[in-house]
Amino acid sequence: MKSTIFLFFLTTFLLGKATAQERPAGMDAYIKAETLREKGQYKEAIAAYDAAVALEPQNLSYKTIKCQCYLNMFEVKQAITCFEKVSLEHPKDTSSLETLANLHATAQSVDNAALYFEKAAAQSLSNDYKLSCYLNILNLLHIQNKMRKAGGYLKEAQKANPEHFDLLFFEAEYQNVMGNYEAALAAISKVVAQLPQNKPFPEFSKYYYQKTRAHFNLGQYAPMREALKHMIDEEYVSLQKFFTSDFHYGIGDTYFKTYLYGQSMEALTLAIKLDSNNQKARMLRSEIYRVQSDVQKPRLEELEKGWKEDLPKDKLSPRLAELTMLHFNAGNYPKSLDKVREYLVLNPLQHEMYMVQAANLLLLKKPNEAADLLEPMVKVDKLTADIKSKSFMLLAFAYLELKEYRKAYSMLKKASYGDFAEAAGWHMKHIRESYDLEKGE
Repeated sequence: MKSTIFLFFLTTFLLGKATAQERPAGMDAYIKAETLREKGQYKEAIAAYDAAVALEPQNLSYKTIKCQCYLNMFEVKQAITCFEKVSLEHPKDTSSLETLANLHATAQSVDNAALYFEKAAAQSLSNDYKLSCYLNILNLLHIQNKMRKAGGYLKEAQKANPEHFDLLFFEAEYQNVMGNYEAALAAISKVVAQLPQNKPFPEFSKYYYQKTRAHFNLGQYAPMREALKHMIDEEYVSLQKFFTSDFHYGIGDTYFKTYLYGQSMEALTLAIKLDSNNQKARMLRSEIYRVQSDVQKPRLEELEKGWKEDLPKDKLSPRLAELTMLHFNAGNYPKSLDKVREYLVLNPLQHEMYMVQAANLLLLKKPNEAADLLEPMVKVDKLTADIKSKSFMLLAFAYLELKEYRKAYSMLKKASYGDFAEAAGWHMKHIRESYDLEKGE
């Protein structure tokens, strides 16, 4: 009833204006279109709006209301096409540009949404409006874990108000993603300073998460633990494990089991820094020291001096296996790779040695060759669960080196069970936060 009364007064008003001056050429078609739209006859209304536009080609309101009819019909693609045409004909109309931005955002097309929010901002003289447009872009990037793209938008938004609360948060997230942890901490500290300090609130968890990330990566573990206490929202409670000693021991254990001792040492050292009483981390680190110690060198020299390639297979194979590991543990990766290849010619079903071969290739900075070796293996059904998991992890590490993040994520997901859950989860989290999986960047 109200809409009918409104239409009556609108018509009366427009007709009244027309008596004082020349009646608009498209008025009759427009009134017909409005009547049809009010009745929900959108297709017929669109035809009537077209008739009105044909008579008044510069009338913006006829065009935009017509485009809204497509939205009433849930025909989003047609609505986008319609508004795009309006924006080309009326490039200074921020309303159409903003509508297009929101439609593309709803359709998960972040790049197109950002384009139209930028165009809308460029047409406005209001700093508040410009800031609103750029905050919308940054929020889309935040939601879709594409903050690596945020740099230019942040700079434009900061021209309007560099100390805006939400903008400081996005700045902190962007700097954390880019590895600029001091800058991230500076920005998020300004945000936290404005929050109530008397008790944690779940809705503030996202701010303290960025603070936790910055402190963690700067090696500031005491303030990191304080920030962790405020991550009480359910979504963020599950992320607390990534900043614990036991978690990083698990990462170290994964690297150890896949023969990547250097990375294992880094993770174990971090685990001990987070908790000096972590005995599991200390014991595993001692084991790596042991296998890489000088105690092994005399045996290596002895085997190399007595090397006989004409030994029978039953004696040659164990010697090749031992030489492979002695060279590997001594850091002689080219020689270890040669020996493991000779060994696998004799023993092609000894799958554990393929893992050593892959580790050698990764340590020699040959991720392409490692991937070529492992890609067929992960497709073999009869591998043991342990070998399968190692294959997935090592292949994921190869893809990470190659910056093929979508493939790496897929392999990590397959390895994210049992012994390798921590390492897989850590790398998956990093990829989600730092890279655009949609485009494989």
